[in-house]
Amino acid sequence: WLGTSKITGKVQKFDEQDGGFCLAIRGLLSEKAKYGYYQSGLRSPLATSNIIAINAISGPEMVDGPVSQERLPIPDPEQMSQHIKDLAYYLRADEVGIGKMPSYAYYASTMEPTQGAFASGMVSKDATITKRPVTASLPNVIVVAVEQHLETYLASTGYDGIAVSQSTRCYHASANIAVMMAQYIRILGYNARAQHFGNYEAVMGPCLIAAGMGELTRTGDCVAHPRFGFRSKVAAITTDLPLALDKPIDFGMLDFCRVCKKCADECPSKAITLDPDPVPYNGYLRWNTDSKKCTEFRCSNEEGVSCGRCIKVCPWSSK
Repeated sequence: WLGTSKITGKVQKFDEQDGGFCLAIRGLLSEKAKYGYYQSGLRSPLATSNIIAINAISGPEMVDGPVSQERLPIPDPEQMSQHIKDLAYYLRADEVGIGKMPSYAYYASTMEPTQGAFASGMVSKDATITKRPVTASLPNVIVVAVEQHLETYLASTGYDGIAVSQSTRCYHASANIAVMMAQYIRILGYNARAQHFGNYEAVMGPCLIAAGMGELTRTGDCVAHPRFGFRSKVAAITTDLPLALDKPIDFGMLDFCRVCKKCADECPSKAITLDPDPVPYNGYLRWNTDSKKCTEFRCSNEEGVSCGRCIKVCPWSSK
């Protein structure tokens, strides 16, 4: 088990280029989806401005870097964990957790150029895509979340310029926090790598669960927090800094999702299943969401930009 998620077999690592938006970029969905993803900036200038700002802190020298050769004295792991959490809140995170990094949470490989570079129009939609193997294996993960403003989100449809701008604003805020915290830890003399929207080496879902930040939901691999559902954007720092670890939590999300089904009823692309129970998928149980159908709509949405309708209607996200 990872929290309330049942592990049924070996969880295979995932190539970033096989993720939803990356499939669209590679032309493995429709031409409309590929063109729509690349042209999203014309439909949401503010969201694109946020992504361009994220790209400025996405280079390898920003997310990683040399570690100080002289380790500074630090307190015991319990005190250090509290210090790290205080630092995250000082940098304006709305929630922070610390967990043991699941080995399968690392990507098998990342995609270059990044999806953010495509979304911001910084590279041609026909740019050559390469894979870079991920070899990192740091033991701990610090996860920070920035909440998307409730009243603003309630004023949107969930798939308009308001929603997508909220999303990218919080991706930018969480990325800034992760970059600063990783640099701080490296100055202390420990390895630390920021993981954020502009440059991931890790899948955030299992990191969130391991750090006690939520449970899986009916939407598939999206993780809901007990206070703000999945109306947040997250980033992480993988590190070997000695820390006391939080534990995964159970606040009844799986039981709630079994009976609610509101996200499935409201999904514009009908990508979210109405099945009563999670099913086996890549070595664990989850609800069988059609990620390709979801991505197709998000890239080619002609009524707005992208989509977060499930976030908008989820009772946990809108309270």
